[in-house]
Amino acid sequence: MNAIVLMAIGEKYARYLDAVRAPFLEYSSMCGAQLVVCDAAPDPSFKRNLLCQKMLLPDLYRQYEWMAFFDLDMLISCRAPSIFNFTDDRKAFAAVADARGSQQFANVVNEYWKQPRILAETHGSYFSDRGFPDHPFPKASINGGAWLCKPASISTMFKEFYFSDFPAMIHEEAMMAYVAQKADLFFELDPRFNVQIIYELYRSLHSVALKEVKSRSFRRFMRYCTDKVPEQQMYPSAYRALVDEALERCYCLHFSAGFPYINIGSRVALDSGIGTVSSTASTMSPLLNAIRGLASRIDSLSEWLRKS
Repeated sequence: MNAIVLMAIGEKYARYLDAVRAPFLEYSSMCGAQLVVCDAAPDPSFKRNLLCQKMLLPDLYRQYEWMAFFDLDMLISCRAPSIFNFTDDRKAFAAVADARGSQQFANVVNEYWKQPRILAETHGSYFSDRGFPDHPFPKASINGGAWLCKPASISTMFKEFYFSDFPAMIHEEAMMAYVAQKADLFFELDPRFNVQIIYELYRSLHSVALKEVKSRSFRRFMRYCTDKVPEQQMYPSAYRALVDEALERCYCLHFSAGFPYINIGSRVALDSGIGTVSSTASTMSPLLNAIRGLASRIDSLSEWLRKS
């Protein structure tokens, strides 16, 4: 049995969970997996912060053959195949590698983060600069918004590193990637399972959507979203169009950097029941499951041909 795991600890994230539970339930059903919600700290002693406690999830759910983790700020496209079609039994942990060297990465680093020194980093120096000892296997920094693992093979390594004396870190990604890569158990997840909205916005520095999100009115909208759930019609049009277009190409759209997503009302998202819990999701489920099942089988065949 496989599991899709979400983490929702505290009142704020419980509200986010309410907004995305229905589509994740539907997607889990299509994958033939159990939807599991972690709503309490895996480490009550807080050796490390809650983000880093994601390292303990494989140990907490080691009864599953494979588990997929998703952040709550993700929309699943109606064309997404089962993530479990992308496992590799020779390995034990997969995530999407950072697209270092791409123009989108450079645009985000220079224009949004405004930290050009990051462009001098390589996948290798990312780890060495953070105090990780070297190892001979391929290295890649990752984004932790979506990942796939085989708990029986990786959970003990993650748990031991979590409770080690390695210095405190803000995020879990470097630690998880390092442990898996050092053991030669890492493989790259199809990047369509974690397409970040920030990179879509900065695909071009001259797009209408980017101009819109840089406007004063969008900043006010962002502040509004911190306290209230926006109605669908409140989302700026270019931003909605960007989300629509991205969901046509990707499997999961990750609203990293705090960009709003609940009730966005994009066409693809609504068709799959994402954004709001509505009767549309339940009445369309049989047809959507059939479509998704066909897409999943096509992707499985493509993956098998690629490996052959």
